[in-house]
Amino acid sequence: MATSTYIESNQWVIGIGDPTVLGWVTVFIYFAVALFCLKAATSADFNKSEKLFWLFLAFFLIALGVNKQLDLQSLLTQIGRNIAIEQGLYKDRRTIQAGFIILIGLLCTIGTAILLRIYRKANIAIKIAFTGCIVLFAFIFIRASSFHHIDILTNMKLAGIKIENSLELAGLAIIGLGSFQYGKSKK
Repeated sequence: MATSTYIESNQWVIGIGDPTVLGWVTVFIYFAVALFCLKAATSADFNKSEKLFWLFLAFFLIALGVNKQLDLQSLLTQIGRNIAIEQGLYKDRRTIQAGFIILIGLLCTIGTAILLRIYRKANIAIKIAFTGCIVLFAFIFIRASSFHHIDILTNMKLAGIKIENSLELAGLAIIGLGSFQYGKSKK
């Protein structure tokens, strides 16, 4: 039985993607902050837009927490690699990888722009959580880039923690603060 998720003979093998203490703590934080977001959603009363924001954020955080340990992006990478080999595109993988990185960057930018437009007049707690979302989008972009041999950013450290982990935890902390503040302001 594998102790971590990895690629073996061009096949993804399920396991624990980040069996470190920091990995498990981060997963716990994802789920805890998701619960705060669910609580904020129940506090939204009749404001459908705010309720949807908190519900989406809770779902997004749960999905990221699950992915943290199942390493599903490696499965998607392997599927893409297999398709590229099968279609004779593997020799062009650097161009495809660059396109993927650009696509992720565009999706993060578009997502941020949409959320800014929708929530520009929202209360401060939503703006705080939204700032955390932007930080998490930055983490996702850096993480997606690191799968494609752009590891300079991912190997840098801030206070002894890799910059990507620092961004991830900071984003979660900011979202947690916003969701906690929102629930508190609605009492």
